[in-house]
Order: sequence, then C-alpha cells, then structure tokens
Amino acid sequence: MPEIIKDNDTGLLIEVPEKIRKFPLTKNPKKEVTSYISYVNKGKHKELVDQLVNKLGCLIEDSKLRKRFAKEGKREIERGKFSIEQRNKKLKKIYEEILD
Repeated sequence: MPEIIKDNDTGLLIEVPEKIRKFPLTKNPKKEVTSYISYVNKGKHKELVDQLVNKLGCLIEDSKLRKRFAKEGKREIERGKFSIEQRNKKLKKIYEEILD
C-alpha cells in the first residue's frame, strides 16, 4: 500500500502483477480470500511469491532494517501524514469547505 508505506523508508513494497490486481472479486470476502490463495498457490504468480520471500528474508536477516522501519513508521504516525496534527488540518479544511 504505497499510500501508507514508503518503500525502503517505512517498509518494503512489492510489485503486484496486473493479473492479481484484476482478480475477480465476489461479494463474499471469505470465499474471495480462499479462491485468491488457491489461485496463487497454483503457481500462477511465482514472481509475486519470489518477491515476498525476498523481502521477508531481508527483514528476517537485517535487524537494523527492521528497527529503522519501526522508527520511521513511528515518526510518520507522531509527526508525519498520519499524525493527529495532520488529521486535524484535514478535518478543518473539510469543515471550512462545508461552511463556505
């Protein structure tokens, strides 16, 4: 989720293949997840699995990287785009637009 994670700053992102992004969705989330996992397990998206293994391996092996991501993530919540101050600014703007 690039809206939340900054790649190599607050976490690691993977490239999601187009076929997965366009995976048919149903109105039943439980069935959806099961069929999605089945779809990936059939080996249709080896590159996705390879990316996940690679990125998770980096996190497992590099404690400094994990600590940096934790520190940067916390900073983002305390002072960055997810801070209460930023949330209040956005709410104020919304209220001002409504009142105009």
